[in-house]
Amino acid sequence: MKKAKTYDNVTNRFYRPEIYKCLECHETIKRAVTITERTVVTLDGILKVTHGGYRCKNPECAAKDRTYRSAAARA
Repeated sequence: MKKAKTYDNVTNRFYRPEIYKCLECHETIKRAVTITERTVVTLDGILKVTHGGYRCKNPECAAKDRTYRSAAARA
């Protein structure tokens, strides 16, 4: 079995949604899941990119199961 690659100079980049409040109940959203986590090798360097998913923590909210994502991370 091959060994996993390791890199010395890695820049971490974390993507959050552009909104901070739930669109339904206007409560603050909290990080719930990691959508993707990858290592990207570019000509400028090595990036560890993490895309976090956020959800409303209000149990009575109609959108409590909706995951808010970053548009920049998808681009």
